[in-house]
Order: sequence, then C-alpha cells, then structure tokens
Amino acid sequence: MAQHIKIGVLASGGGSNLQAIVDACESGQIRGTVVVVVSDQADAGA
Repeated sequence: MAQHIKIGVLASGGGSNLQAIVDACESGQIRGTVVVVVSDQADAGA
C-alpha cells in the first residue's frame, strides 16, 4: 500500500498548478495532503 505523504508547494503565479495538486489529492490520484504553501505573490490564488 502506498504511503500517505505530506506535500509542500512553492507557488509563483496564479496558483493553477496548486489547485491541480489539491484536486488530485482529494480525488485519490495522489495519496497525500498539501500541508504548506509558500508564494512569492501576496495576491496569488495559491
């Protein structure tokens, strides 16, 4: 059985890749949870 992982994301831009990762975690495609996000833009969607 695959291990459940904790995921950290470094984001730059609008956050669309972050949303794809969150969606994949929620659907079970990725066995993990996003636990931290760091962005270089205060108004990013991330």
